[in-house]
Amino acid sequence: SATGYIIATAPSKFESMFIIDDLKYKFSCILPSSIPPFECKDAVLTFTHIKQLTSTRLFNGKIGSETVNLDIQNGPNIQGTLDKPLESGISVSGSGVW
Repeated sequence: SATGYIIATAPSKFESMFIIDDLKYKFSCILPSSIPPFECKDAVLTFTHIKQLTSTRLFNGKIGSETVNLDIQNGPNIQGTLDKPLESGISVSGSGVW
């Protein structure tokens, strides 16, 4: 596993960044609809093999009201506690690129 952050970068985009063996791994995601601004500075990425962190991957999960939990299609998971709670939780799905 690795620690990092998740942040909304636009109404329908967010990215996460993790440091693994001194290398940065960024997962940039696009959603089909907009989401409220959010940030999670204590995100945890769980994976079984570094090769899972490549290419374009589908994901689904939930953002808010207090946590974020994203399951990536090929196995990894990103989760954490939001820095500021949202009014309600939102189910999300889309694609992301490592």
